[in-house]
Amino acid sequence: MKRVLNHLLFSDPVLKIFSVVLGCALFLLVREDRIREIEVSVPVVLGEVGESRIMTSTVPTSLRVRVRGRWSSMIRVLEGRPAPYEIEASTMQDGDIFSFDENQLKGLVGVPGLSIVGVDPPSFEMRIEEKMSRVVPVEVVTVGQVPAEFVVDPGAISYEPRSVRVTGPRSKVETIERITSYPIALDGLQRDLRAEIWLKRPPEQFVSLGTDQITVEIAVYEKEGETLLEDVPVFVDNCGAEQICSASPSRVSLTVRGSLSRIKWMEKQQDTRWLLVNAGEFQNEVGEHENALVFARPVTGVVLLPNPRKVRLRIQSLKEEPVQVPEETSDESPIPPEGGTPSQEEAGLESDDKKDTQ
Repeated sequence: MKRVLNHLLFSDPVLKIFSVVLGCALFLLVREDRIREIEVSVPVVLGEVGESRIMTSTVPTSLRVRVRGRWSSMIRVLEGRPAPYEIEASTMQDGDIFSFDENQLKGLVGVPGLSIVGVDPPSFEMRIEEKMSRVVPVEVVTVGQVPAEFVVDPGAISYEPRSVRVTGPRSKVETIERITSYPIALDGLQRDLRAEIWLKRPPEQFVSLGTDQITVEIAVYEKEGETLLEDVPVFVDNCGAEQICSASPSRVSLTVRGSLSRIKWMEKQQDTRWLLVNAGEFQNEVGEHENALVFARPVTGVVLLPNPRKVRLRIQSLKEEPVQVPEETSDESPIPPEGGTPSQEEAGLESDDKKDTQ
């Protein structure tokens, strides 16, 4: 008997150690695999309600399902993803209470041996109305103002499409008379505008639009006006290298007609050669030339009209003593050019004074 016990206890010690470890592991595993509870999120999808009906109740997008089972099963639940719960609404009527089926939820979780402890929400009321579709006009909304020099003709605002189809519950759609766009800001707009503008969705729930955007074109026109610029200098162009050229009168008035923005821009400019007399037209011949035409530089958006249109052109040689006669068209003394250099008229008067003194 002693021999048998010694053989059982001390023969093949490795196998016996492995058996003891395995038994301890199984004991711990069984002890830890206790009953647990976890919460699972199950997505919800709404099936067909019918072509002539529309669901107006708030359908939950997901369910919070609390399940109970052994921890080994809970691990499988956490590793998986439940299939969506589809609500069959075609047979439901307005006012019916829809309750979520626990057995169907067990199948969606897909792990056997579990029990459903709770569902949130467990049910909801079905609100179903008759579906209606109608076409309503689109209204474009603008805010702000273009600059003072520009104008937007309300009749020049075009957009497509000019109407949109509205679909939803009859009680909601019947109250909708028009669909408006999001406001278009006109502040600072100085040129034509073409843009894709979003439409405002109706505040009523469960109402949809056939299109969300429209193409808007706004024509911006520039205002026109007229102003008179006084004492605009007349410059002589193409004067010879050894010649002195001057116009009489040396300053004239200038009427400006056209774009208001260009007129305001011109009024701010200084020392700009707007008006010219071409000495080359008279082959730079020394002497006085009557009826020299005053040319206006081309300026985009405006027309320049000098007054008078013709002046007297004097061409003198630097080798000769300049002779100048006071202008007959004005009693005022000539205006010296910038820099303090005496004008050619003044030089001529000084020469005459010297001759009289002699």
